[in-house]
Amino acid sequence: MKAVHRELNKKFDGLTKQVNEGKVDEDFTDFRVYQLYAMAKKTAMSKNELENFKEELKSFQQRITKHETLKEMVMQSKEYFDKEVDDGKYPKKHTDLVNKANHYEHVVKKHHNELYHRVDSMIFKHTEL
Repeated sequence: MKAVHRELNKKFDGLTKQVNEGKVDEDFTDFRVYQLYAMAKKTAMSKNELENFKEELKSFQQRITKHETLKEMVMQSKEYFDKEVDDGKYPKKHTDLVNKANHYEHVVKKHHNELYHRVDSMIFKHTEL
């Protein structure tokens, strides 16, 4: 059931990209990254600056992918240990994995906010002139 839910979410994200932008950029698979790049293209960045920002977004995309992988691992670990754990206390290996996934979630959110505010301020400066 969870695998079906994940697959539906992936398909929904793909449709959202197509609807919002009319085309899908193959460099970015996550909608947040794609949206940041679309916003950056609307700024007064030079081609070189835009290319550097695109590379930074690719790095951010890798962080998102790593976070999604960690979430998958946590779910698999939980499913595995739910069968073996009676008292609700999971082994240290599982709790460490959960902590790492939570940390990465925080890192991804923080980095997304920083990138968003940076691009947003550039758009504001561009429209202010």
